[in-house]
Order: sequence, then structure tokens, then C-alpha cells
Amino acid sequence: AWHAALEGLDDWTHAGVDALFHQFLEAQGLKMGKLAPALRASLVGNSQSPGVVPVMALLGRDETLARLSDQIG
Repeated sequence: AWHAALEGLDDWTHAGVDALFHQFLEAQGLKMGKLAPALRASLVGNSQSPGVVPVMALLGRDETLARLSDQIG
């Protein structure tokens, strides 16, 4: 569901990704601690990294979606 939400995001900036991330968490009834570790592992291959939103903004849309697709595919 997170991958699908990201695919529809037009504003691929730190602010845009951050807003979508928080909206998604709220809509799903999740806390950051439930989603962030899995995202970190998918994006950087490690449970230790800077915040997931800055990582996604830095990687960019195509690379972020590709890394997430690799993990769910």
C-alpha cells in the first residue's frame, strides 16, 4: 500500500514525501516504528540509517520505487 501511495506522489521533495508518509501512517493507524524499520531495510539494506523520509527524498522517486519493488516483488 505504501508503494502504491508513493507512485501517486507528484511532489517528490522532502516536504512532499514527509506529508504523504504522515498521512499514510494516520490513515493506516500505524506508528512510525511499525513502518520505518522495514522501509530502512528495503531502502538501504540496514536497520540503521538517517530518517526514511530524507533517504527517500535523496534517492529520488525512481530509485526509491525500484528498491521497494525489489523487496515486494
